[in-house]
Amino acid sequence: MVHLVLDLYRPAVQRLGDKAATAFLGWKIREAYGSGVLEDFMLLLPQPDLPIGHPVAALQQRLDRHEAAKVANPKTKEQRKKVADDKLNDLKILALAMRAFNFWRAGQLNVRRLDPRMDDPFPRIDRPEDSELDRAA
Repeated sequence: MVHLVLDLYRPAVQRLGDKAATAFLGWKIREAYGSGVLEDFMLLLPQPDLPIGHPVAALQQRLDRHEAAKVANPKTKEQRKKVADDKLNDLKILALAMRAFNFWRAGQLNVRRLDPRMDDPFPRIDRPEDSELDRAA
């Protein structure tokens, strides 16, 4: 499964910037929804022209801030704090990608940000209801 995701969805891997997070995300999506939904979501990740409010566009914006922070050279204490806040570790990338997926599957296309509140549980890929699986078949 790992090689399948990494080989078939290279643009998605490059966009997320973390092979382990992308492979885990792909495994969880495929396990819950199957290959078709996995492919649809992975093809969305690198698309540059998504409308404002689309959960994947919100993810892309957050990843852009992360990429900029990785190459930033802050001079002041405030700038260093901002850069540190914008950097993401692999767990945070995975969490944000899972949130984007769940919003996308729920049809929520007016997302402003994906960062969770402190009291939110760690996101997971929720399995579809049985009725949703019947409609997909």
